Amino acid sequence: MEKYVLKINLTNNPVPYKRTTQRAKWMDMEYKKYQDFKELLKWEFRKQNNISSFKAFDKKKNYEFSLKIGFNNKKHGDADNIVKGVLDALFENDKNVLKGNYEIITFKKSFLDLKIKELDFKEKVA
Repeated sequence: MEKYVLKINLTNNPVPYKRTTQRAKWMDMEYKKYQDFKELLKWEFRKQNNISSFKAFDKKKNYEFSLKIGFNNKKHGDADNIVKGVLDALFENDKNVLKGNYEIITFKKSFLDLKIKELDFKEKVA
């Protein structure tokens, strides 16, 4: 079972998911910042795992993740929106991510420490 890791130290706090409209995506500087952050994550993933994320994750398989988040300070985006941005950057369709957890580790250093592995999903009936 393949395991992938992405560890990245950041100068600024991780950029949270940014919702926008088709028109605003060309003018909204916050959205541009979000897009640039996603590109950084894609490149770092490729560099650290020797494969692009879209090739690494099979659309027919399910995955789980563990994410540790560090912030430079207490002025930051919601951690769940950081998760959304990370998954959007790495997965063509993040509906394949069925299980995950995240935690904020510190407010003194900005970083992401992500582990992703294949999930042997067994459907349960209540």
